Amino acid sequence: MRIAIVEDEESATQELRVLFARYGKENNMEFSLDAFPDALKFLASYRADYDLVMLDIEMPFMNGMEGAEKLRKLDPYVPIVFVTNMRRYAVAGYKVNAIDFIIKPVEYYDFSTMLGRVRELAILKKRRDHFGDFRRSNEKHSFFAHQVCGNIPSQAHVSYAQG
Repeated sequence: MRIAIVEDEESATQELRVLFARYGKENNMEFSLDAFPDALKFLASYRADYDLVMLDIEMPFMNGMEGAEKLRKLDPYVPIVFVTNMRRYAVAGYKVNAIDFIIKPVEYYDFSTMLGRVRELAILKKRRDHFGDFRRSNEKHSFFAHQVCGNIPSQAHVSYAQG
């Protein structure tokens, strides 16, 4: 999984690196972690290939909430998790469809629960993408069948089962 950590405090970034390493070891997973000291640097180099963005709220130049709003314009789908000691922003996270809000210092249980949900979302996305391709594939097959077989009586129903 590719993860972006947007955090101005190096100690907090390091804490998240340790949590990802522990989770990876316990769950036989590998993570590619990119750290950014502020939202401006993150957004300036953003590519829509992250599986998760961990975002602090209180940072210099642009706070995390503003950063998340701008990120949603670039990528409406990437999961965002706010990691902060600013509880008062929890409700505002819903405006940018954040999937979680974790309070510093981050407890491993909260972290692993959140990451489990992110993994579930990734699986659902892969299934959606697969079945989306399957539906488009069926449209091609239906067109081909019509070309080969001609008109099929309206009472007939042809369906494709997933195999």
